[in-house]
Amino acid sequence: MTKRVYLAPANIRVEKYLRWKEEERQRANKETKEEETTMKLRPLSDRVIVKQSDAEEKTASGIVLPDTAKEKPTKGKVIAVGPGKLDDHGKRMTIGLKAGDTVYYGKYSGTDVEVDGTKFVILREGDVLGILE
Repeated sequence: MTKRVYLAPANIRVEKYLRWKEEERQRANKETKEEETTMKLRPLSDRVIVKQSDAEEKTASGIVLPDTAKEKPTKGKVIAVGPGKLDDHGKRMTIGLKAGDTVYYGKYSGTDVEVDGTKFVILREGDVLGILE
């Protein structure tokens, strides 16, 4: 005797998928908001606060790097964005970044700060090399 497999109609599967996708998006937004609300540092002008990603501990071939040989990370997640720079007429210019973006920045750019044991980099908008999509 063969077993019959019941498959839900396609519209029900799509609805479940959409519901799951919406829950994931809300969960991600909630995590981002929690990071923003606990931030005690607020950027000014065209400055951006970036949380550094962890430095790589292994090379591509599997060699474990000691602490002294690790390079400073050049990738991070934007935590907070300043209001924008003033132009010649006194109007605010918008910043092309938003909280939650993953960005690459120059190796020696920005100012390293530590707040509550977490390392951040304060950068100008011009120091950001690109946004990872």
